[in-house]
Amino acid sequence: MSTLDDHYIQFEGSDDLDFVPVVDVDLGESYEWDEFHAWYSPSRRAYFWASGAGCSCNSFADDLRSLDDFENGRARADVMAALNRYFDGQYYDRSQQRADALYTVNAFRPTEATR
Repeated sequence: MSTLDDHYIQFEGSDDLDFVPVVDVDLGESYEWDEFHAWYSPSRRAYFWASGAGCSCNSFADDLRSLDDFENGRARADVMAALNRYFDGQYYDRSQQRADALYTVNAFRPTEATR
């Protein structure tokens, strides 16, 4: 079972992905969703992330049909930059959520994820 199953993400080849969750952000309210998720792949030694927003008629996973649909990078700094772009695009000030998410990413250690 892939950790992507938590987000109902399934595509050909996703069953053997070794994604380890790094950070989950969900700013949605009521019938809306607004999410950012990042994972680390020990076998690829890379981070993968995706974000999106919508209403109850679709879901976060709808546009993730292959590994190419994720953004990726080799360093935590890449994920942190993507998180900052995500929060910069928010209408409301989400300072505390931003700080919490950046702290979570900064505290993540890939070597611990592979144990």
